[in-house]
Amino acid sequence: MTEEKKMGFVKSVRTNPNHILAIISVLLIAILCQASGAESPALQYIADDFTNAPMSQISMITTAPSLMMIPTCLLFPFFRKKLGVRKLYWICIILLCIGGVMPAWANSVPAIIGWRLIFGIGCGFTWPLVQSLVVELYGGAKQNTILGFENLCVCLGGILWSNLGGIFALTSWRFSFYVYFIATAIMLVSMIFLPEPSKILDKFKITVDQTVENTEEMTGKIRSTGVGVFILILTFVFNGFNMIFFVNVSFKIVGEAIGNSAAAGFVMSTFTIGSGAIGLLFGVIMLNKFMRKGWSMGVGWALAGCGFMIFGRATTIPMSIVGAVIMGIGTGMFQPSLIGICGNLQGKQKASFWIGLMNCFAGFGQFVVPNAFNAWCEHAGVSMGSFPCTIGATVMLCGAAVFLIFMGIMTARGKYFQTS
Repeated sequence: MTEEKKMGFVKSVRTNPNHILAIISVLLIAILCQASGAESPALQYIADDFTNAPMSQISMITTAPSLMMIPTCLLFPFFRKKLGVRKLYWICIILLCIGGVMPAWANSVPAIIGWRLIFGIGCGFTWPLVQSLVVELYGGAKQNTILGFENLCVCLGGILWSNLGGIFALTSWRFSFYVYFIATAIMLVSMIFLPEPSKILDKFKITVDQTVENTEEMTGKIRSTGVGVFILILTFVFNGFNMIFFVNVSFKIVGEAIGNSAAAGFVMSTFTIGSGAIGLLFGVIMLNKFMRKGWSMGVGWALAGCGFMIFGRATTIPMSIVGAVIMGIGTGMFQPSLIGICGNLQGKQKASFWIGLMNCFAGFGQFVVPNAFNAWCEHAGVSMGSFPCTIGATVMLCGAAVFLIFMGIMTARGKYFQTS
């Protein structure tokens, strides 16, 4: 095959979102979304090396990327429109590689955090990029299926990065950051066939599968901006307290002598196994009319809170795994439901706007909540690990109750969310 024909094939794939290689390219981006957790199993070792650094500062190594998600997600709709998908993705590759690997050569915690902030800019663009691609290119049952696969790939990435980070950290905590060389290679591969929606729409009239709904149901769709803001606030709460789990895994497993960094990485990976299993089945779950109207988000939230409570009270690795798996199952149902609700709240033309805001609130919560908790624990002389996890689980269960009550009220009024 000549070079011209090869390039012709590549371009044809890029302009056909239903081609298997185009779908794989989109899903490969999702594998990178939890790459920021590669260093989490090594936090206790970093704390042992920098004994003068307060624990609240050590925890910022994990939460710093979430801080940068706030401004970048707000700016995402602008850059998405200005640069397009592929140019913006190149920027993500550069930022994630440099910000990811450079902490391995840092000689202080502030220097590590500085590089992690650069890494966070890349994350801030990557998360909404893959989510908006799925919402823009697909619809109906296909969108739910691909959102489930997207969540599965996020989970597979979480398993990969947390385990590699934990294993590499057994040699040195610095080695855990070398994992991002692998992430960069995956990004470069996904770039080959990555679709560019603007070019697709210019050349073809894209038709997407739409969920069949009757006229009565169409009038009940929630499109209110006020409700959208309410969902964003709940996004802040869920992601903020969910992040307490990732920040405290090493402090609980290693710090409370339950296991070593490899065990901490394995427990983190079981969270993603649970989430990934639901991601694989999400398209089937959303065939249920009840779940498709937004209840899947509430059910997922409740399960996540229950699993988090089990993990927070665990004293053994098996019990920690049970809690992490249940928490992962709940999160795996919650997150793609949230993406579907936000992406379709006011139509696909505003998908990037709402998804950008959603990720902004998620990043804000992931930074503010765990850092506030850690600072308070340090001030009060309370150990990291079990206590923050127990409090976080309690708040998550209360948040789930609020959302389920809200859904009950909306259902009674004949209102529902459009998730695809």
